[in-house]
Amino acid sequence: MKRRIAALTLMEVLVTIVLIGLTTTIAVTQLPRLNHPVDQATLAQRVATTLEAAHVQAISDRNPIHVVAQGTQLSISSPDTTDTDTFAQATLSGTLDITPDGSSTGVVTVNANNFPCTLVALNASGLPISGSCSAGLPAPEPSTVAADANPTPVTPDPVTTLPPDTTPAPTFPTTPAPIHGGSDDTGNPGGTSTPPIKLPPHNPGNIFQ
Repeated sequence: MKRRIAALTLMEVLVTIVLIGLTTTIAVTQLPRLNHPVDQATLAQRVATTLEAAHVQAISDRNPIHVVAQGTQLSISSPDTTDTDTFAQATLSGTLDITPDGSSTGVVTVNANNFPCTLVALNASGLPISGSCSAGLPAPEPSTVAADANPTPVTPDPVTTLPPDTTPAPTFPTTPAPIHGGSDDTGNPGGTSTPPIKLPPHNPGNIFQ
């Protein structure tokens, strides 16, 4: 009687190798690269992009947004949900509040090893702004309302004065007015009057002749 020796088939070995490869690939892509230097500019940009997305969410949902930065996490809370973003190898601190109309108050501080401290906030338009912790955030740009409060005086154009017109006015010959009721030789009214016809003197004694 032959004894059977326990062993793995070729198919089982191939499936095991494939599973080990998939698990290793996922672990490498998800784990932070501890030996890779941190890019402070990219880190601050990622935080700024997250704050800008929270500003868009506050306006679209018409809900206030409260952002809390602590440790490596950035917590974004609204009345309905709370989302958390993790920034490896960073130290975050500060809070930021965004109202439904888009205005915001507060600042988030971003720190990392061997890199200067960076401040990240939102301006009046909801766009991210950043600056070093020593210099502070950049000054806000002047609004158009403040610019219009002191308008630039406008100098009117000089008025050109024309010389007086010295050309004499034209004269027209005058025609004597016609005698009303008369007529000219052609019988047209308004012409030169014709002398009246003289009748013989009336003799009242010849009435009965």
